Amino acid sequence: MKKIFYFVLLIVFINNLFGADVQKIDLESNEYYQKALEYIKMAKENYSIGEYDKSYEYSEEAKEYLRKANELNILRAYIINSEKRKLEAEDYIAKLDKFDAKNFKDTIAFYDKANSTYDDGVKAIKDAESKTENDDKINYYATAISLFAESVNYSKSALSKLSLDYNTAKDMLDRAYSKRKDLMLYKVISENDENDKQIMPLLKESESSLNKSEFAQSVEKSREAMAIMDKIELEMMANYKTRAEEKLNQAKDAYNKALEKDAEKLYPDKMKDAKNNLDNAVSSMETGKYKDAITYSDNVMNIIGQFAYGKEGEEIFPKFYVVKLDIKKRDCLWRISNFTFIYNNRYEWKRLWEANKGILKNPENPHLIFPEQIIEIPSLKGEIREGYYDPNKKYPKFNPKKDYSK
Repeated sequence: MKKIFYFVLLIVFINNLFGADVQKIDLESNEYYQKALEYIKMAKENYSIGEYDKSYEYSEEAKEYLRKANELNILRAYIINSEKRKLEAEDYIAKLDKFDAKNFKDTIAFYDKANSTYDDGVKAIKDAESKTENDDKINYYATAISLFAESVNYSKSALSKLSLDYNTAKDMLDRAYSKRKDLMLYKVISENDENDKQIMPLLKESESSLNKSEFAQSVEKSREAMAIMDKIELEMMANYKTRAEEKLNQAKDAYNKALEKDAEKLYPDKMKDAKNNLDNAVSSMETGKYKDAITYSDNVMNIIGQFAYGKEGEEIFPKFYVVKLDIKKRDCLWRISNFTFIYNNRYEWKRLWEANKGILKNPENPHLIFPEQIIEIPSLKGEIREGYYDPNKKYPKFNPKKDYSK
């Protein structure tokens, strides 16, 4: 009976291994996947005739091959994304060449940086291709993706300085996109809703005109989009207020917990700083400055998060992680998810992506994160998460199988 039970568990595992958080890229050509299918077939055949031991053995083999297939799919996803980012970087460098950016003193430094980081990205891809282990390959492809993104940013900086007309059009377009991002972040609009269906075509037209050097047309379309968003911005203030109230309550709770643990005696300077920020958050709420209230409340959480203040015996994990710049081993969502103080499981990266889409420069690209971005870490198993990750602090090791709510 135990063998039958384990077999059923394995079949459930097999059927759910390729979930929504792994891109199913050309499984037919995935040799590990095809091998797994063979073992699944043999496991089912033996199970049907009562050969449960053999069925179980074949199921175990199938499980191992599916793990390898899953890993190969992740690698292929990184390869595809690195090629996309490479083409994007090439397009931007081509724009710089079109405007002769290498011959202007205000843009030459950015032009050189755009090209050098692009070259580094190409080298990272070549390094990835030379590696034998998939984990090593993924690391280098992730590095390439980040480098191509940096190259694009340098190109954008150069383009913004090329001419007053271009600068005006680009600035207007950037502000329009930024306003749309704020409206989405605070749930005033959502992607492809009725409002967004009016806004996005105008922004795309503006971007297209900008790329064709039709600056007046670009500005006009950006202004039309801004006018639509201005009409609904008042709605956003109510959402700011709700979010600010939530943040302020969290900050007050955190501060009171710290007081209960004698933090004023143990960390007088930090607690004084936290109190000042808390007072400013309260004052900002009272005067209707909800954005400032959110910022001050986050400051309180950040300060108090630098020292433990939970109940005795409680395991407390960080709620926020600040993306760091490490050339050799760049941060990415799957690596962050794999940290022992986060989820201790790289395959939970999509949970981080879904929770942080609002702050990503490209919400549809989970691989494009930048140094100093703050990643929020949702509770996965009922665990307590508070404050910002402190590299000088020792955290408990997260157990993905444990129910922390009990």
